Amino acid sequence: MTTPPDDPISDAIDRADAGLLARRLDARTCPPDLLGRLVRHPVPRLRHLGLTLLAERTDTPRTPDADGGQLALVAGLLPETVGSSPEESLLLAGLHTRLGSRGPRTRLPDWRAAALPARVRIAWLRTELLGDPVVLRTEPAGEPLYRAVRESAATDAHRPDRLVAELVGTGDPVLQAEALRLAREGLHAGLLAPAFVRDRLVRLLDASDHDVVTGALRELAEPWAVVTPLSPSSLTRPAGARGGGGAALAAAVLVAAVRHGHHAVLWNTAEDPAGAPALRRQAVELLGERAERTDVGRLVGLAATDPLLLAGPVLTCLRGLHRRGHFPADRDAGPVLDLALADHTVPAEDVATVLYTCRRPLFDTLVDTPPAAPDWPRRLELLVALERQGVTDVPIGETVARLLPAARDPRPFLAAIRALRPPNAEDAVLALLPSAPSAALDALEAIGGDRTRSALARAFGIDAPPEAPGSAPDALGSAPDVPGSAPDGPPEAPDARGSAPDGPPEAPDGPPEAPGGPSPASGGRPSGLGALPPAPGSPPPAAARSPRPPVAPELRPVRDRALALLWHLTRVPEQRRDLLDRLDPRHLPYAVEADLGAADERELAVLRARVDADAPVAALRRIAEHAGTEALPLVSDLLLRIVRDLAAPRDPDAGPPPPGPDTPYPGLVPAGRPRPDGEPELPAEALEAVRALGSRLWRRRRIRPVCLLDAPDDTGAGHAFLTATVLGLLEHPGLTGGEQAVLLKALLQVPATASTRARGHRLLRSRDPQVRKHVIALPAHDASGADARALSATLVPLTSDPDIRTVRAALLALGTARADWAAEAVGACLHHPNMNIRKTAAATLLHAGAPASVPHLRANSGCSTC
Repeated sequence: MTTPPDDPISDAIDRADAGLLARRLDARTCPPDLLGRLVRHPVPRLRHLGLTLLAERTDTPRTPDADGGQLALVAGLLPETVGSSPEESLLLAGLHTRLGSRGPRTRLPDWRAAALPARVRIAWLRTELLGDPVVLRTEPAGEPLYRAVRESAATDAHRPDRLVAELVGTGDPVLQAEALRLAREGLHAGLLAPAFVRDRLVRLLDASDHDVVTGALRELAEPWAVVTPLSPSSLTRPAGARGGGGAALAAAVLVAAVRHGHHAVLWNTAEDPAGAPALRRQAVELLGERAERTDVGRLVGLAATDPLLLAGPVLTCLRGLHRRGHFPADRDAGPVLDLALADHTVPAEDVATVLYTCRRPLFDTLVDTPPAAPDWPRRLELLVALERQGVTDVPIGETVARLLPAARDPRPFLAAIRALRPPNAEDAVLALLPSAPSAALDALEAIGGDRTRSALARAFGIDAPPEAPGSAPDALGSAPDVPGSAPDGPPEAPDARGSAPDGPPEAPDGPPEAPGGPSPASGGRPSGLGALPPAPGSPPPAAARSPRPPVAPELRPVRDRALALLWHLTRVPEQRRDLLDRLDPRHLPYAVEADLGAADERELAVLRARVDADAPVAALRRIAEHAGTEALPLVSDLLLRIVRDLAAPRDPDAGPPPPGPDTPYPGLVPAGRPRPDGEPELPAEALEAVRALGSRLWRRRRIRPVCLLDAPDDTGAGHAFLTATVLGLLEHPGLTGGEQAVLLKALLQVPATASTRARGHRLLRSRDPQVRKHVIALPAHDASGADARALSATLVPLTSDPDIRTVRAALLALGTARADWAAEAVGACLHHPNMNIRKTAAATLLHAGAPASVPHLRANSGCSTC
């Protein structure tokens, strides 16, 4: 029941005390009769207060009179005048607008006969239009009408469909543009049916204004509008009138054409030599969404007519085909390569990805040219990019090393050798040390071994003993003398390609210095070799030696770098001490100075001999804290031991083993919350120990393992070292599926690298669903989505795999890649019998939605469980 107003309120109304009423009255609880007294009060201030309270009441949800009957009662309280002041009239217009959108249209006062300001007249005109759009037929076009429509919203109209229809029928460009806006608002708010909006948009294609037509085409290219394709005539009529619409209209036509499946429009534009260059490029790129494998030859032939204009778009198109599983044939490798050689702005990585399936013809074509050809730098760039795809059946590095002696300019070849790190290339690079010392040292940093150390020692005049026959190179350091081994990673985990993981360019090796010049610490004077001051009581070593010969002339410009490389490649303790005796402490290269003060290898050998195999985590942490390169094989062995202990099958009823001396890692508390899947994970302490070891080696400017060469900082070096170690263990023969799964999960703890995809994607063929699930998770771990896009042709078929773990991982990876080209396969998973798969598919469509998924969404829209 409604309580009558108390005496203070009535007294305040009688004496027109607007201040007290404003403080005491609440719009949500004020009785309607009291509001009626206020809005009809003769004092303007009280009428304004009453109208303000009434406006607040109609805007507040869950008020006592929020239903239709009470709204009609409130409407009856409104005065039949337009108000005595502009402010009051504006409030009345707004109230009529609010009430008109919620119920039957109320009769408006004769606002046209009143002398109102322009702003107030526009507000009343807006109210009238929202209530009865037929007014548009008689209202003259002009600024008041345009402003009234522009300030209108689809949610304020009593019949938004009639309002949009009337605006479209006016033929006025300004009003038709507003009709397009209101149609979009009503559609997204659920006020207008898609069929109705689509019909009105099709009618707007005949509008005289090009901007209106452009907006209609863009909206018709949205996923909701392409469920029912447009006819080709809708896009091509009237072509003559649209010719002057500019690039925006033509681009909208192309996008709408590809969305509605009209390829002929795209081909006609792309193959028109008189067409606008930007439109031709866009048409070729859009063909990637619809073209098939049989169209590759036609696309490449089109690009050959103007490579600088169309090579990039054709490659973008081919990438789209590649994502959808349409790969070029072997015969297409040569023409595509010609495009890449003609346009150097085309990314080499994209060319290698597209032509990976025909890599052998691509390789043969790349190397089938004289070594003195001027385009070898670009060819080498493409060869390096192809090798980074994980190619193992093509001898890329060996071929580059074989061509090196005959090269007209060896520097690009040496840079490629640094990236490829082929075996048996050391002698060829050393032969170029006199003619290209800087580039040769770059390559030797990656592949140098004992022969490099000996050559540098002779160049500095150090009496180096002859190499022992069959002397083994450093386990993680030098390039091997025999094929089949690689300098990257621990010996137990050789890279399957014979090379190290790729990474970003090498960070500066300390304070800035001129390339190959003296170190800053030398004050600009040549640095290098000199006698250390003798220790008290020790014989002066310099006096007992014969004068040294001068430094080789070819190394003088790169003295510091050569000396640092010699230092890091010297592993025999006697040779290292001899070199240390000859260093001048006042003029040390930064890379040498950073490596001084390491622990004694004999002490480390004692520490390694005390490894407790029954507590591998504790042993790994202790070894990694002090280890040098000599202990890296042991680090890999301990990490593999932990993996095998974690993956070993146990009796599920036995429970966890009690802590004790036989426990693999006693006292270890797993980091983070327990995983709900119950899968074992490498302890965070073990991963951090390996990561910290890599960071410490980088700070000492070590160049072995070679993955440290490309690290930008110590954090990146730690991640690269851990990745290289885990990938090397993954290639260890005889691993079980459980052990591989533990190692793959460890890769998710470090940032994704190019080597991760190149060396890990082979495991996608594993028959173990658990392994396959974690391999698929690696592309999803790459935040950029590049790995998932490159492997899309493999991931899309996995969405129909019988194993639900594989399906869910594939959906997550496609969502990371925003794979809208896979929307149909993702949408089909909405019908999967497993609820988790349906939920994952729905979440993936938020990032990878496309028109192809709309039928699946509509089919599931009425399902209460989806």
